[in-house]
Amino acid sequence: MKSYKQLFSRALAAAPGRLHFAAHSHHLWPDVSYDAHVRAWDDAARMADRLFEAMKAGAPKADPGRAALFGGHFENFSHSLVR
Repeated sequence: MKSYKQLFSRALAAAPGRLHFAAHSHHLWPDVSYDAHVRAWDDAARMADRLFEAMKAGAPKADPGRAALFGGHFENFSHSLVR
């Protein structure tokens, strides 16, 4: 059986004696998610009011299918979240 334990070293080290069985919203997060959250926080702090411009510019390049979900206009989606 393949083990993925090494991908969760941060969460496992936080409580070494814990036996964890939940497979829902309380699941352990993989190590890569920590770096992704830090990067997202740093991006938000650096770009502040220009964050949606950066997301809009990157979305079609990163995933044309996702941009199509917004009718090709990312701002239509992002602005609807704050109305």
